[in-house]
Amino acid sequence: MRKKINFLFFSLTLVACISLPPLWAIDTPPQPIVPYGLFSTFSAETLKQGNSAYSLSLERSIEPDYYIGRVSLSYGITDKIEFGLSIPYVTEEESDGFGNSSFGFKYRFVEQGKYGPSFTALFYVSPPTGDNHLSSDGRFGTGGFLTKRIGPVTAHLNLLYTKPASSSLKDEIVLSGGFDFSASHSFDILAEIYALKPHTGDSFDLIEGRFGYRLKTTDYIYTTLGIGTDLKNRTPEYRFFFSISVLPFKEEEFKDIEILKESE
Repeated sequence: MRKKINFLFFSLTLVACISLPPLWAIDTPPQPIVPYGLFSTFSAETLKQGNSAYSLSLERSIEPDYYIGRVSLSYGITDKIEFGLSIPYVTEEESDGFGNSSFGFKYRFVEQGKYGPSFTALFYVSPPTGDNHLSSDGRFGTGGFLTKRIGPVTAHLNLLYTKPASSSLKDEIVLSGGFDFSASHSFDILAEIYALKPHTGDSFDLIEGRFGYRLKTTDYIYTTLGIGTDLKNRTPEYRFFFSISVLPFKEEEFKDIEILKESE
């Protein structure tokens, strides 16, 4: 019954998200849903079959100045395959609207072992849903995620490759990594390094350090706060993160929960 309710709620949310009007376009990589990741770095964990997760996040950039609100949702097709969808809404001084959505699938190839990390691959598509003068022609990408938990620390490493549909744009590469430290049952400290080679350049123009915390507000809700800054060019000078994630299932139903308990 719980799986049927999760699937029904996920389906209704998916239909509502797809029905949103595509008014403005921004190309951003897929984003994780807490606690299955840090700020932009994914965990190799996947949702258990029939479970769903939902997130509402806000990103505030200073120099350049803009806001990105994002609705994300995920659904466990099997214990190893997860579907995800993310839709951003961008606000600048002179324009605002919905950005290009991205959707894709995560597949967990390798379980975490005693010494080795778990490994998950991502395949995603971002269609050209924005205005023609603001949107690229869409893009698609793939990536790999590693996760290893040692005691109270869980480390993550991501590599994401994106191919724009337009031949005038270059391939984009994201390399990110970090860790979350479980300070208590309901409080985690987060740290992340995020490096981006954009589709307009040949080098990693953005190398951003991020720091924050994640609070387990209730059994089903996680709240994340963070701050980041570009360590290379100071663009953005600062970036602030806020997100609320809802996981309508019990913590005992998390995939690999027994392995995580043994590690602690």
